[in-house]
Amino acid sequence: HLSNHLRDSSLTVLRNLLADIEVSAEISTDDGDNAEQSIQIANSAESEDLLPEKDDPASGMATADALEAKGLKRKAAAAAQMASLRHSTKQKLVGQWKDRVTLYSLCCHLTMQ
Repeated sequence: HLSNHLRDSSLTVLRNLLADIEVSAEISTDDGDNAEQSIQIANSAESEDLLPEKDDPASGMATADALEAKGLKRKAAAAAQMASLRHSTKQKLVGQWKDRVTLYSLCCHLTMQ
C-alpha cells in the first residue's frame, strides 16, 4: 500500500505542476507578444549608438532618457528569458513526475498480481 500512497502523492504533485503550467501559459499568451517585442527591441537597442552630440546641450537629457529606456528594455528582455527558463524547468519536472507516476503505478499493478 506504500506504492499506492506514493502513486497518489505523485499524481497530486503532477496535477499541481500541470495546473501551474496552464496558468502561466495563459498569462504568457497575454504577454507573449510583448515579451517577444521587448527582446527584439532590446537586441536592436544594443546595436544603437547612444553617444550624445558634442554641440547640442540638450543631448545630455536625451541621452539620460535613452539610457533609461535601454535599461527598461534590457529588464524586460531579462524577465522574458527568466520566464522561458522557468517554463523549461517546469517541463522537466513534469517529465520526472510522469516517470514516477508510471513507476508507482507499475508497482501497484505488480503488487496486485
